[in-house]
Amino acid sequence: MQEDFDESERGSGFLREVYEWTKSIALAIVLALIINQFVFAMVQVEGSSMEPTLSSQERLVITKLFYQPKAKDIVVVKSHALGKYIIKRIIAVPGDVLEIRPESGDVIVNGEVLDEPYIYEKLRSAGSACSFPLEIPEDHVFVMGDNRNNSQDSRNLGLVAFDDIVGRASLRVTPFSEFGTLYDDIK
Repeated sequence: MQEDFDESERGSGFLREVYEWTKSIALAIVLALIINQFVFAMVQVEGSSMEPTLSSQERLVITKLFYQPKAKDIVVVKSHALGKYIIKRIIAVPGDVLEIRPESGDVIVNGEVLDEPYIYEKLRSAGSACSFPLEIPEDHVFVMGDNRNNSQDSRNLGLVAFDDIVGRASLRVTPFSEFGTLYDDIK
């Protein structure tokens, strides 16, 4: 026995299936865009200013949502002076008093020399954008690269406003041999 079927029903079922798939894909794209804009993003390190912690071409996941800047965090910031995004470490937060002593290479926050096992070498220049000692004002941070003598940072570019912090680097994705969190060794 052969079943009767209407050719138009089969066609409309196919169109309905295409519509459902299209709707699902569009929703997934919209969700991905929202997540990328407001929650997480993938960034690539360019240059050597964060060595030895981060190397050029490494990929990181940054978190954007509900972030409150803290000392030693690695952040992506929008540099208006350079016209691009840069990756740096927060050295001082609002209320901190910062001193930089290039003769000894010391960075001093609130009277204490920072223990910085993550830096490439001690700094040789205090830069020209700030006078020291410097009290960090509300809603600003002072950032520096870990490769102090090969970094354009707050010493040259000035303080970073909270509004210019894109997010906190939280996870190294590549190279795969280095996959993991960035903060196990420094907190």
